[in-house]
Amino acid sequence: MPQRWDLRSVVRRVAGGPPTVQTGLRSRPGELDATTIHGVMELALRVGEAMLSLGAAAVDVTLAIRRVLKAFGLRGAQVDLTFTSITVSYDRGVGAYPLTMMRVVAERLPDYGRLQ
Repeated sequence: MPQRWDLRSVVRRVAGGPPTVQTGLRSRPGELDATTIHGVMELALRVGEAMLSLGAAAVDVTLAIRRVLKAFGLRGAQVDLTFTSITVSYDRGVGAYPLTMMRVVAERLPDYGRLQ
């Protein structure tokens, strides 16, 4: 009789155990009001825009934006960075629309002295 494959057992064998990285972080309703969230996202985008325009590496810009958002309690915010644009999106939970903001970096003149 052929062996029957259970999908869960196959995935457990391949993955080597439960996930070690937290996934699917969601916001909790009622943490911050919309005005505060908008201000925090604006600040994070300004920091990222300044760093990107001065020649910072994409990983450093993304990390700085995430740190600003996390410092103000916006856990689970998504940051997307391209060569000339930064997008930050935050799901405010059930009953509220997500908030997304974008900045386009018009000029990129590397100035590592100012960046430091």
